[in-house]
Amino acid sequence: MRYTTIIDVSAIPELYRNRNATFLYLHLCLKSGYHDYNRDAYKRSIRGLALETDLSVSAVRHSLKVLTRYKLITQKNGIWLVRKYIQDQTITPRKKKQPAKEQELIEERLRQQRELEKSLKEQSDNAISYDEYKRQIELEK
Repeated sequence: MRYTTIIDVSAIPELYRNRNATFLYLHLCLKSGYHDYNRDAYKRSIRGLALETDLSVSAVRHSLKVLTRYKLITQKNGIWLVRKYIQDQTITPRKKKQPAKEQELIEERLRQQRELEKSLKEQSDNAISYDEYKRQIELEK
């Protein structure tokens, strides 16, 4: 048993609605070679494909035209070349965090936290009780 990748043909409505073309594309993807000398290639005649897939010869011809139109297959010297993946799209790498900046941010946060704790302690040291506060207000009146 082996695994293979294929292009998601459900994004192409005309192709996906055509069950014969979808089935033929899947068949070609699964039967095509995976070694270096025959990667994504499958040598079979139209009648041979019709026999393997249990489709009529005209259905296979039409399906091959549809698949060729969408550039999912090409024929070269009697060999069907199957396109199973899209190479044009490159995945952009994530930006790497710079460890020095990350460390600076951690130190800055710790410094801010210490300052906050210090100011809260000063406020609590200078705090007066409610009774003293009430007396000061009465004296001011």
